[in-house]
Amino acid sequence: MLRRERLLRKRGERRRLDCIQFTFHSGHKSIMAWAAVGYNFKSKLYFVSYEGEGKGFTQQKYAEQILRGPLKEIFEAKAQPVKEIFDISGDFFCVEDNSPVHGKKNTPKNKGFCNAVRLECHINSIDWPPVSPDLNPIENIWRILKQLLRNRKPHGGWNLEDLKEAMVDIWDHEISIENHINHFIDTMPQRIWKVIWRRGGPSGW
Repeated sequence: MLRRERLLRKRGERRRLDCIQFTFHSGHKSIMAWAAVGYNFKSKLYFVSYEGEGKGFTQQKYAEQILRGPLKEIFEAKAQPVKEIFDISGDFFCVEDNSPVHGKKNTPKNKGFCNAVRLECHINSIDWPPVSPDLNPIENIWRILKQLLRNRKPHGGWNLEDLKEAMVDIWDHEISIENHINHFIDTMPQRIWKVIWRRGGPSGW
């Protein structure tokens, strides 16, 4: 069994530098981006803001910046054309994973806030199995975006504005609907079969 070791300083060693455990904080900053993909469809790339009430990116911020923003607009603009193109009778659905920020699960804490906003905005979000990034094609798209960013600056060193500009440029001009988005969506039958065959294990996607 592992035990935590304790070290005792001798008298007079309290302020010696070699007897102090220092804590270091990274100067790195991060950004969060959001986008939607579908067959023959790619939305704009959006950057979300952490500013406002609450620490980090909260369900309230997700609802205001995404659900009531671009996702609502996508549903209003795309639902009817998709039904007409594919002769779909029924509802138009989107996939959101089970990140707590998405508020897919009603809890006493969130009081079903995000799900109420989805109803308000007529957004149909399909139930999604937990811990299943290999079933979501957009994860493959994010991976390609990150790799193309690394190709531009293998050693990093981006400032935030240059990073955003590069991400938008790659998203708009290098992420292909036909070669990337449609390609990965076309693999969904294989992914589902592989997960079933592996009894819920990793599919390799």
